[in-house]
Order: sequence, then structure tokens, then C-alpha cells
Amino acid sequence: MAVLLVAAAIVIVAGVAFLCGAIYLALLGVATPPIAALATGLIAFAIALLILLAGYLFSGRWGVGPARRGGNKARRPPFAVDLGSLAGVKISDLVRKHPAAGALVSLLAGFAVGLSPQLRETLRDLLER
Repeated sequence: MAVLLVAAAIVIVAGVAFLCGAIYLALLGVATPPIAALATGLIAFAIALLILLAGYLFSGRWGVGPARRGGNKARRPPFAVDLGSLAGVKISDLVRKHPAAGALVSLLAGFAVGLSPQLRETLRDLLER
């Protein structure tokens, strides 16, 4: 199942890339290349925001994961839940205070996980426990 999800994600990313390329090429007829690139990026962001809004409206909850609903508490010791909750609060406070640094760290972490098969395996093992 995970392989199918990864394959679907790859196809979706390729489709979005082709869609952005088509929008860019269509806009080149009426705008300069920098303006066409800017408009393409703004259109992509607008579509992403619409998808997030639709998810918010259909789910009825925004950002409520199993830990907040109490789903993981039965499987993990209370100390681990408290420690994870405290770490989440501290990290979210740091990211709110320094959004550019938070985005850069997220980008670098995603790059590292995508680049290193051993790091992906270690993270997967930690999440499966």
C-alpha cells in the first residue's frame, strides 16, 4: 500500500509540474517571462490554498491529530506523551518566532530524509513503534 501511495505522489507531482509548465507557456503569449513565472507561482499557491480550505471545511477539524484526541495515549507511556507534547509546544513556539528559519530547517530536513535511505528507514522504524 505504501508503494502505491508513493507512486501516486510521484505521478501527482509530475502532473502538477506539467500543469505549471503549461500555464507558464500559455502566459508567455501575453506577459514577459518573469511576470508569467510569477503568475504561475501565484496560481499554484492559490490552488494549494483552495485544497487546504476544502480539507478544512470537509474535515471539521484543523490540525487535530490522534495525540490530541487521546488515540496514542493507550499505547505509549504517559511520560513519553508528556515529553512529546512539551517538545511540540516548544518547537511550534520557535517556528512562530522565527518562520524563515523554521521553513529552512524543514526544507533541509526534507532534503536529508529524501537523500538518505538509512535516515528514512530509521524514521520509519521509529514511527512504527
